[in-house]
Amino acid sequence: LELELESVEEVPFAAGASGEVFRGEYQGDEVAVKRISLIGMTASSRAEVLKAFSTELAIMVTLRSPRIVAVFGVVTTDASYLGLVVEMCAGGTLREALEADDYATAVDEAQRRRWLLDVALGMSYLYSQGVEHRDLKTLNVLLDASRRRCKVSDFGLSQSESLNTAATQSTMGGGAKGTPAYMAPELLDSNTFTEETDVYAYSLVIWEVLTGDIPWRGLNPVQVAMQILTKQARPAVPEGAPADLVALMQRCWAHEPDARPCFTAIKAELLGGGPETPAK
Repeated sequence: LELELESVEEVPFAAGASGEVFRGEYQGDEVAVKRISLIGMTASSRAEVLKAFSTELAIMVTLRSPRIVAVFGVVTTDASYLGLVVEMCAGGTLREALEADDYATAVDEAQRRRWLLDVALGMSYLYSQGVEHRDLKTLNVLLDASRRRCKVSDFGLSQSESLNTAATQSTMGGGAKGTPAYMAPELLDSNTFTEETDVYAYSLVIWEVLTGDIPWRGLNPVQVAMQILTKQARPAVPEGAPADLVALMQRCWAHEPDARPCFTAIKAELLGGGPETPAK
């Protein structure tokens, strides 16, 4: 799975909690190279990370869906980072699209529904292949050049405990890994993760697409956890939003995991099957 790239730009075009992203060229096509820092690790720790990551990568390179960012392979020739080579999505992140000044007026309901369906299709595919995401959020959803269609990215990495210690994700106390605003009650409370935990995160993606805002804006991680766990609170339901999407969002962020739909059911509902399509 080791790749030889024709070129990689020296300056990153994006950065996140797990590293920086650079434009590269592979077999004549533009690709994205995500560099996950290994600085500060001992040689033995680095070897453990590479071994665990290669196990995940073996799964990730077999995934084939238009709604999932394709993973081509790795670059491991530099001891300071692990390079992950993926397809380029020229439209940037869904979060960036939501932050556009004219988002409320320029993006119609049909487009918002298309994005939400695309994410559900991608997540449904991942679970059909036995892959958990564990950090679903609008920053991990990428858009094509037209910004009409989107793909789920940064999947699978969280299953590697060794890689988690390399700070690939933000963490909360108790060992729970993810982004606090998107973390389900059971994840915050007992570090329990199931498909329904990813479904909870999807509810916040719905909320963001409906509002354009950031969930729990202004609160720190501990305050977010208090809202979710102690008060069983959720972000305010946006006024005037489509009733069916609001109802879906509310089912997806139900406090009890068993009350949430699975991604197959969400996909069926968004495709027109209605909320009564159990598919677990």
